[in-house]
Amino acid sequence: MRSLAIAPGRCLLGEGVVEEVGKLASGFGRRAVVLGGATALKVVYKRVASALNREGVVHTVRTFTGECSQRQIDTATDFFADCNVAICVGGGKALDTGKAAAQLAGIACITVPTSAATCAACTALSILHTDAGEYETGQLLDRCPEAIIIDPELIITAASRLLAAGVADAFARATETELAAHAGLPNANAALSLGIGRGYWKEVLEEEAGQALSACRAGRVTSEFERVVDASILGAGVASGLCGGFFQLNVAHAISYALTYFIQPEDALHGETVALGILIQRFLEDSSGRRLARTRHQFAEWRLPLTFRAIKLSEVTGKIGWTLARRAYMYLDQEHAVPFSVTEEDLFQAIAAVENY
Repeated sequence: MRSLAIAPGRCLLGEGVVEEVGKLASGFGRRAVVLGGATALKVVYKRVASALNREGVVHTVRTFTGECSQRQIDTATDFFADCNVAICVGGGKALDTGKAAAQLAGIACITVPTSAATCAACTALSILHTDAGEYETGQLLDRCPEAIIIDPELIITAASRLLAAGVADAFARATETELAAHAGLPNANAALSLGIGRGYWKEVLEEEAGQALSACRAGRVTSEFERVVDASILGAGVASGLCGGFFQLNVAHAISYALTYFIQPEDALHGETVALGILIQRFLEDSSGRRLARTRHQFAEWRLPLTFRAIKLSEVTGKIGWTLARRAYMYLDQEHAVPFSVTEEDLFQAIAAVENY
């Protein structure tokens, strides 16, 4: 039996839709908790509180700090006691913590992303780290959030760096699924996941990411900005939900999670380390360097990191690179994710090639 949690029950998209959060929350009860990082709460809390008050929903607030760790999830679960619905606002770490805690507490979850840096607002998955920021595991949840609110008026307040990271993460979902498909598509939902990834990449991100990033830097909500935000959050999230686990970690994300053991959390966004992983994947796909060169040019236009030095990791052409390659190799789903053989030596050589390009 396959059990797929594909997407939130309701998806509200468009300028001003955050005003609907009170109506959504009241459908689950009259007691809510708002969980979010300090920056996110500054952006969205007044509007959320006003919307809840209009619907007679009593709420409490908790500021999230740190990593999405089991300790943080357990603490949030206790805080969610006696509530009907959790309204989780902010970025991936706060959203992943809130989703997992809401499931443990047995309450509904509404996500309100304040950046497009990941698809965490959409998925039935929480990425767990240690409190120091080192990757531990991906925890599958029973369900996606009951509702997601993607309001570009909120997301435009985030730095363009976060949007670029989200584009890279969504690109990784598409290109990693494309690579895994060559190893074999086991069922229809895997094929659908592949189709969605190809669609949002070719039809939206590849064509419009540059314009969206320019609009973001100027603080303007444009049609391109909205489409790229929706593709990065909802497109990548639905593709992930449809994936149904036909492959686990591919090269880009294996590199990204391995990097959490070598850099500080504040030194790079998840999508930025994923971008480096994509460059390594491109070299493994084509050792001539042509695919790497094309993708590198695209990433340069989007102001993504092109070397490990850019994320404060030096000497990856030596011992550090070997250790990074070994850890990434541990995570790589060799059987289902890549259609060709990859060794630790191959990963190291690709890491060195990207750094020395």
